[in-house]
Amino acid sequence: MFADDTKIWRVISKAEDNDNLQQDLNKLAKWSNKWLLRFNPEKCKVIHIGHVHPAQYYMEENGKSRQQ
Repeated sequence: MFADDTKIWRVISKAEDNDNLQQDLNKLAKWSNKWLLRFNPEKCKVIHIGHVHPAQYYMEENGKSRQQ
């Protein structure tokens, strides 16, 4: 069973917002592990619209980081 159609977004207007988005992703990963509803890493995507602050995001899966 997977957590289908989950979406998360955040307006990134300063570098601190990148960190806040990563924290949100970390919370989602913890929720996923708690409820045993996995995210399918092959289907996870990051979409940047007018993004001027470069960043790399990741989600942990079974204690391992998967870069997006």
